[in-house]
Amino acid sequence: MTFEAELQSQILEYLAHEMARGRVGWFCRVNGGAVKVGADYVRFYELHLPGHSGRSKGKADIEGCLGNGSAFPGRYFALEVKSATGRATLEQREFLAAVREVGGIGATVRSFEDVRSVLFGEMDPERDQTPYGDRQ
Repeated sequence: MTFEAELQSQILEYLAHEMARGRVGWFCRVNGGAVKVGADYVRFYELHLPGHSGRSKGKADIEGCLGNGSAFPGRYFALEVKSATGRATLEQREFLAAVREVGGIGATVRSFEDVRSVLFGEMDPERDQTPYGDRQ
């Protein structure tokens, strides 16, 4: 299992804990992209963002809504999970920005602590999205 897969598992466990507390209403792990069937590619989804045609790249790893026990019940969130050195793709950054533009929470996270901070108001989701090692 890769580090990012382990990290996703930790984050999903944390979200389940917060759902039991009522601070998360629902969440899901999103598998993106497409699969090759014979000579064709079958898309798992088609994402439409302002200024872009439909595409099957860029959706975040985890999405959901905050629960009634949070400060903002019903607020949508999208989380892209990356390791300390991982970098979100252009398509992923565009998706997260589109989520933020309409009032949702869209962020790259590197730990379950980041998730807690982003979802419950302790960290700005629009913070620098570059890998830690590239920051100046």
